[in-house]
Amino acid sequence: MDRKLREEAPDLLQALDNGEKFFEKLVSTYTGNNPYAHVPVLDAIDPRTFVDAWLAAPKKGWYWIGNAIDERYKASFHTDALRRERPWARQVVDLLKAEVEKLQGFSRFRLSRAIPRSVGSAEEHDSDGQIMTTVEKLAAQESDETLVAGISAALNDEPKLGQTRRRRSTKPRRPIDRGDRDS
Repeated sequence: MDRKLREEAPDLLQALDNGEKFFEKLVSTYTGNNPYAHVPVLDAIDPRTFVDAWLAAPKKGWYWIGNAIDERYKASFHTDALRRERPWARQVVDLLKAEVEKLQGFSRFRLSRAIPRSVGSAEEHDSDGQIMTTVEKLAAQESDETLVAGISAALNDEPKLGQTRRRRSTKPRRPIDRGDRDS
């Protein structure tokens, strides 16, 4: 399977020329053809080769390319299959950030906006494990009162100053009668 995925890498690099097509191939859209939506294939491509192909692609597709990586990274927390792409995505983000530093003006702004936001960088993640802190981890690290205060704050859904809470009615809605009207 890995050999077959590595053979698909050149086709994926060509798909970068059409950002929407690239997105559709790699992200489950529930419409269209998404052959790699749940298949770890991007890490078969060298990150530097991928970034170079991204930068050579038409700029109008950069948004779609960045979003494809963003969505796959988010999905990797829910599916074990995509988990192995996380370090690859972080390397790509690091390389893109380095490219942004080389640019000036509008080009710099355009590329910085295309960088996947949810991925972060390799230096921000010291391990490939869970990024979220669990209550169990907090309990081991914090005192009981700090833990209780943190949980209370997280569960507190009171509106903040200046905000109002909208309550939903439990009564069923009555249909609006738009029948014969007297004019």
